[in-house]
Amino acid sequence: MELLQVLQENVQYSLLLKIKFNKSRYTMSGIQIGLLYEKDNGYKNFELIHGVFIDRLGKFSEDYNV
Repeated sequence: MELLQVLQENVQYSLLLKIKFNKSRYTMSGIQIGLLYEKDNGYKNFELIHGVFIDRLGKFSEDYNV
C-alpha cells in the first residue's frame, strides 16, 4: 500500500520491467508501459499491469532459456 501513498491521481506514469541476469547484467523486458493512476480504477490498473509483467517474464524466459 506504500505505492498508493506515492502515486498522484490523474498523473501519467511510465513503468519498465528491468531484469537482472548473469549476476551483473540487466535487460529491459519490452517497451515502457503507460499508467494513468486513478483512484477509482487503481486496483484494476494494477491487475492489468501485473498481467503484462507476467507475460513479459514468460517471453523473456523463453527467449533466453531461463
